[in-house]
Amino acid sequence: MMGNISSDPSARSMIYRVVLLTFIVLAIYAAVWTKRVMHLPLCKPIRIEHVMAMENEMYGRVRRRRNAKRKEAVATAQAE
Repeated sequence: MMGNISSDPSARSMIYRVVLLTFIVLAIYAAVWTKRVMHLPLCKPIRIEHVMAMENEMYGRVRRRRNAKRKEAVATAQAE
């Protein structure tokens, strides 16, 4: 199937370039999302319990609450 994508070699190479560019853009987007939004390391395995907890609707609320408490504790420790 991949070999018969087009009979014209220039059209075939153009299709491959578009697909490759799309994969590169998606990989960069996924890496940025994982690092900046989810705040998770890129190459560290995650326990299955953590992944299953992420599917729960309360995950975001609990995580925000914990992060707020950590920031408050760090600010208090720095003030002392």
